[in-house]
Order: sequence, then C-alpha cells, then structure tokens
Amino acid sequence: AGRSRNASIKGIFLLTGPEGRDVPASRAKALLVSGSKVLAESPIGEDGAWELAPPADFSGKAIVRLRLENAAWSIQDARSAKPYSWDAAEVQLPASGLQLGTYRPDPSSENGKIGLIHLQFLEAFSLFARAGIGTDWWKDRLAVSYPDSADYFSPWGFDLHLTQAAQWDVNLHEFGHAVMAAGTRSYGGGGRHKIDECYNAGLAWSEGWATFFAGAARLSPSDPDAKFQYLVPRRAPIRLENVPEDVCKGPTSEWRVAAGLWDLHDVNADGRDASALGFARIWKGIAAQRMGSFADAWGFISAGLAPDALASGTQALRQNTLLPEAIRLAPAQSSLERLRVPAWD
Repeated sequence: AGRSRNASIKGIFLLTGPEGRDVPASRAKALLVSGSKVLAESPIGEDGAWELAPPADFSGKAIVRLRLENAAWSIQDARSAKPYSWDAAEVQLPASGLQLGTYRPDPSSENGKIGLIHLQFLEAFSLFARAGIGTDWWKDRLAVSYPDSADYFSPWGFDLHLTQAAQWDVNLHEFGHAVMAAGTRSYGGGGRHKIDECYNAGLAWSEGWATFFAGAARLSPSDPDAKFQYLVPRRAPIRLENVPEDVCKGPTSEWRVAAGLWDLHDVNADGRDASALGFARIWKGIAAQRMGSFADAWGFISAGLAPDALASGTQALRQNTLLPEAIRLAPAQSSLERLRVPAWD
C-alpha cells in the first residue's frame, strides 16, 4: 500500500511518407526498457499514439524505445539481425504522468528511410482490409532484412531481403511472395528469370502473382495506364494495363500472368477487358488452395462465377493471351462426307 504508483507515459510516433508528409506509424511498437529488461510495451495505434504503463514498483531511469515490429513482421538490420529501434526519450520514474509529444525519425537519414518499408507493408495489409478480408491466415512473423545485398523472399525461413527502402514496387513484389506462402499452398519453379520472357508455368504464376499484388496494393484499379516505377529498370516502366507486344505470350510469362490478374481486378475497361471481379473475389478463390500455375488459379477463381462474370473474365484473359481463343467449329458434315475425309487429317 505504501508503494508509489507510476502514471502512464504517452506519445505519438510518426513516419515520413514518400511524398514527405507525416504518416502514423500504426502497427509499430513502443517499449519501456531498463537495461535489457522490458518494463512495458504498447502497440502504436492507427493515429500513431501509444501509451505505456510502467510497473508500480519500479523507480529509476528507463528508455522509451520505438520499433517497427508487430506480430506480422519485424524490420531488422541485415548485419546484426536485430530489430531497428529508436530511443525516443529517457525518463525518470516514478513520475506523475509524462506526455512526450511526437517522435519522428529524420527522413534524410538512412534509419529514417526504413520507415518507408513499414508504410509499404501497411499498404499491403490495408488491401485486405479494404476488401473485407481478415489476415488470421498469416501465422508467422516475417523477418525483413535491410539493407541487404539482393531483393528476394525465402519461404524456408519466412524471411525477406531488401536493398532499397524507396523501391515500393520491388518491396511489395517481394512481400507478395510472402503473402502467397502464408495464405496459399502454391508451388512452382524457381531460379533466374526475365519478366519479358517465358519460362515455366509454376515460376510464371509465382512471380506474376507477386507483381500483380504490388500493383493491387498501391495502384488505382481505375488507372488507364497502371504501371510500376522501379520494377525491372531494363524494361521500365512495367505496365500492367498495357503490355508491350514484344513480351512473351501465354501462361508461362510472368508479365502476362500479372496483367491478366490485374484485368480481373481492375475497373478500367480496355479492349475486350470488361472484367471487374475485384481483389476480394480473386483472393477468396485462391486462399488455402494448392496451385502450380495460372490455369490452376483461374480454375479456383472462376468456380461459381455468374455466367456474365465468367464470360467477361474469360475475354480479359484471352486478351492477355492466358487462355486460348474460342474454337470455331466447322459446319456439321454428313456421314458420307466424313467417310471421304482421311482418318489422319
């Protein structure tokens, strides 16, 4: 009864977005630490606010530490594998209540740029929220290594490796691989590939999904020329809505798979594309399913579609060279005429 009671410590954590504006660091974490001991922790709210409740029996100095970490991902230094964190303030406890105001990492510093990655991942999760889809299928924490020597996702360790924080389309593409691994049972080939060439159906499905996901997370579905800013500089800009004619055709092409998924998702009418299934229908079709190609995925997505939605989706995919054109049947022949036709023709 005679022990002093520490009042809560409050503050706001903001990150700097790609256009220089302040953005709440939602889904990040605030911690109160003394040495190696965590005294209290709090998630960062949608408005960037956090509140820590120190233990009633603690007195002495403590550090308020902010970290880009949550149950779904942790952004870590590539050399040390330790989560990035910022020491926002040192506080003396007990205290009668502390308002620490706003903390914002310097966007011109290398550490400040890390916030862009966190904001990109928030965009990815908000895609599911906008579609009314929960993310309880995401079971493990993604270890994000930055800055690393190459951009890639490893399903074995559920880890992601990134080289540049500002490359939103590259980073969301790699995050799309993590989404596929966490939410579906897709399988396919791996190895080196070029976006404008054909390779195999499994690799094209995996890479095409990841490219589509990056677009769905950031680009407007009504954009008549949806395209990427950094992805594959050799062919930049990579267009989802208007694929160059020289790109390899068919379902073994990553670019064609990405464009076909985009045309199923978007609301911009283009040529024979009048499909507007939306992301929710696409995801609900493939979630938890075992797939090794775009053909497998379309089988799940198209199952149960109304006739008009199926017809418009089919036309969009034919335009993207992912489905064969309709077979034109010759007029029926009489039995006598059929006898005159060589059997091997």
